[in-house]
Amino acid sequence: IIASELLALAGVDGDVLAAVGAGRRPLTVAVDRALGGIARWPAIGAIMAWDAAGAEEATLVLAAPAGDGEEEWEPGVVGATGTVVPSVDLTRRLVALEPAPQPRPLGGRLDGDAMQRWQAFALSVLCADMVGVMAGGLQMAVAYASERVQFGRRIGTFQSIQHLCAEQLVSVEAARSATYHAAWAVDGLSAQEALQASRIAKAYVSREAPLVAEAVLQIHGGIGHTWESLAHVFLRRALLDRAMFGDTSVHLSAIAAHLEAG
Repeated sequence: IIASELLALAGVDGDVLAAVGAGRRPLTVAVDRALGGIARWPAIGAIMAWDAAGAEEATLVLAAPAGDGEEEWEPGVVGATGTVVPSVDLTRRLVALEPAPQPRPLGGRLDGDAMQRWQAFALSVLCADMVGVMAGGLQMAVAYASERVQFGRRIGTFQSIQHLCAEQLVSVEAARSATYHAAWAVDGLSAQEALQASRIAKAYVSREAPLVAEAVLQIHGGIGHTWESLAHVFLRRALLDRAMFGDTSVHLSAIAAHLEAG
């Protein structure tokens, strides 16, 4: 969905987008080695294809001078074949790409405004994914606490477990609210304001998602730390989402720089 939005902003032919939407042409997003942002060409070091299962091509962004010292951006695609890289997230594949000598341009150039709006969209999608991780993990933990019996009582009746679950619910709903605002801002505010809203959401949700996932492990007790339990899968996905396109510290720094400049 992130790659599709980038191509839509670049004015790619509707048939291409329809094929992507229908699953006939899987695409992934190529990111830099540090997972901090979408890859640029020429890239230094490895280019990583994120969420690359089934994808035949990866979308890059090529930087091109606009003539006035600024940059315009142009999407391009390369084959998504490469070496699978061990990742903390077991639900999505990370691939080190072996790109063609020159990416094939796809669509027109995007100005800075369009790129900011795409960045806001991408960060909002990542926040939404983390909210899903938080909510799903907490739901699983509550269900477990309602069934697990210890000392002759279900552990969900213990006040310490109840308080822990309630605290995580507050974090989930706060993250959900921040994500809703960021998602609305993508279409409802200027590109720069939308990017700021998404940075705020990404900074907050990136901090809270791993904490909620860790609490899910705690509620499950010893079984939550075994390979057989799904609790670790939620934590792993939250950790990769936190790193993708910048973690809390990255976005707090960007927010501070924007406020200082303004």
